[in-house]
Amino acid sequence: TACERGMQWAAALGVFNKVTYSMGLSPNIVTFSAAMKACAQGQLWQRALSLFFGAADRHLKPDLVLVNSVLAAAEKGQRWAVCIALLGDMQQFSLEPDVVSLNTTISALSNASHWEKAIDVLSSFQSCSLKADAITFNSTMSACAKDSRWAEVIWLLGDMRESRLQPSDSSYNAIALSFEKAHLWQRALSCLVDAFACMLQPSESTRNVVISACSKAGQWQRVLQLVSQMEDASLLVDAPARAMCLAAIVEAGNLADALACYREHPLRGTARGARGAGAGWQPGHRWGHLDLHDMQPEEARLAVCAALLDAAMLPLGALDSPRERGLILITGQGNHSESGESTLQPAVLALLNMELQIEATTEPATLGLARCPHSELSTFYQK
Repeated sequence: TACERGMQWAAALGVFNKVTYSMGLSPNIVTFSAAMKACAQGQLWQRALSLFFGAADRHLKPDLVLVNSVLAAAEKGQRWAVCIALLGDMQQFSLEPDVVSLNTTISALSNASHWEKAIDVLSSFQSCSLKADAITFNSTMSACAKDSRWAEVIWLLGDMRESRLQPSDSSYNAIALSFEKAHLWQRALSCLVDAFACMLQPSESTRNVVISACSKAGQWQRVLQLVSQMEDASLLVDAPARAMCLAAIVEAGNLADALACYREHPLRGTARGARGAGAGWQPGHRWGHLDLHDMQPEEARLAVCAALLDAAMLPLGALDSPRERGLILITGQGNHSESGESTLQPAVLALLNMELQIEATTEPATLGLARCPHSELSTFYQK
């Protein structure tokens, strides 16, 4: 138990194995529970199930703590079906689920975006007079939000208030996310107003969801207004929010202002030195790669422009060496985008090839790379 509480799950399981198999001692139900909690920390759901059945083989009657430990391990292992099965099996052990059992199962369903099953679990236990708490509702709302089920989220919010539970930032985050995914930017924006009316300070995550909703709807003035309000209130404006702000400035036609803002607030790569995004090369350093991974297209365009401006500061002739391979752009292939296709590389290539008249090509061997030859860059700066 000491090892389990100290997050030393491997040590806890080692002690359990030694006591059980090497020393021949008989573990009790508390020992099994502690071992299964360690499994949950280590995301070893199969091992937790094995211990659960091992306790039954020793004719130890499972208690609620033991079952909840297995549920926690299954939830950490993203095994929502195991959680559902365990809930159904509790009656054969003469056990009644508690709110921990309920929350763990709904969390597993939420992580898997099974919103209908999450609502079913919540409804079934409400009919059994089991009182749900704020975590229960927030997890169910989150499951619905991930699938754009904003009507269900609003219904759950009303049910939550009827249960005399106070909505939290997590509640408003789920509401805003459901509206953002449904492209309802005005309703997402109203979430901030409602949160402030409830004397809540929306978290960074919730604010970013609202900014994203406005950004996707092309409401650039709203994006700039929200970021400005955050700065006036001395709230953190993180890289994703700053990127959407920069995109708004670009969309407004103020590329020079966007570049100045990019210089003032570097978004990515601040710990990567000369190889970082927006620092393609620096005076006194050999030109490096420009890693544009995880950037929005407009943000990547700004990073490329910033790197080209850096190049203009190099001594005359610094780009003429045939040993230099030119500008290496790491754009990725879009494997992590919603469509599965890269939107980043086409935007960057359009900037270079069409707008700046700098020939850039993709690398045949590595589709996630693009390159501007040093000869093209030298010609560009001589124009």
